Amino acid sequence: MNRYKEKHPKRIIGIVAAVAVGIVVICAYFAVRAENRNSTVQITGNLPSGSLAVDSEGFGNTILYNGKKYQYKTNLKNILFLGIDKGESTVVKEIAARNGRSDVMLLFTLDPAAKTSRMLEISRDTMMDIDVYDANDSFQFSGKMQLTMQYAFSSSARRGCWLAAKKISELLYGVPVDATVSLTMDGIAPVVDALGGVKITVPEDYTSVSPEFRKGAVLTLDGKQAFQYVHYRDISVTGSNDTRMERQMQFAKAFCREMSQKNSSAVIQKLQKAAKPYLQSDLDAESIQKLVQYQLDDEVLKVPGKTQQGASHDEYDVDDDALRRMVVEKFYVPVK
Repeated sequence: MNRYKEKHPKRIIGIVAAVAVGIVVICAYFAVRAENRNSTVQITGNLPSGSLAVDSEGFGNTILYNGKKYQYKTNLKNILFLGIDKGESTVVKEIAARNGRSDVMLLFTLDPAAKTSRMLEISRDTMMDIDVYDANDSFQFSGKMQLTMQYAFSSSARRGCWLAAKKISELLYGVPVDATVSLTMDGIAPVVDALGGVKITVPEDYTSVSPEFRKGAVLTLDGKQAFQYVHYRDISVTGSNDTRMERQMQFAKAFCREMSQKNSSAVIQKLQKAAKPYLQSDLDAESIQKLVQYQLDDEVLKVPGKTQQGASHDEYDVDDDALRRMVVEKFYVPVK
């Protein structure tokens, strides 16, 4: 059973701030209570025998991994951010992928007790069985495609987020997605400009993206530059999305630092106004200022795997054993 369910904003108590740059976001969430903590987490699906499975006792938040029992950390809150490129469209077996694609997929895991947050980046090129729906949201078939396509087979931003969250929960063996936030690519520049720019040090030579992106250059990116920095990739080069994801992660951290330093009611209001036309969220963001209560972990996780050139595009093949190990280590604790 997949844990992710569509939620109404009134069912969420707390905060999510998602103000991002193109492919990136800052996301923070503080929950003061959660419903059905002991029964809502389940790991199910077509898992290799004996590796990771729901405990036979029937506890939804308990698993067996390599012969040992583990329990899900029910205090964690997982917020999925999607950066949406509306410019991309395609047709699969006469079904139009019409809603754009999720070029950026970041899962923010928040620990309300420790006031810390951690990012998990998920490659757009991850190969999975994608569920295809027609213009009336009627299911048609499933087929192996890039994960970025799941959002595309939806009739609205809200439904696209829901479909993507279900699929990502499936990828992570049932780890729950508690809420979603999406920002379309058109929102990058106005959000960054509303913040007053974002300071970065360019770690590698990215002059192929823009001449000013020289290795070692210290820049305060405006909205246009930020869009270039996190969006551009050379699709003729195998693995170009991996390099782009590195820039996105760097920018996400820089954006968080900038947000923390400039945190004020006036800045928050400017960001909300700038992001509103491009933002979709199923959370109440009235308490957005609480974002600064969370310290972003320096560790950035990535779904393990390897990029290879497919017949028509890059394909990211997940290392299932490494992913199972990571899920257990980061989302579970041993049962004594």
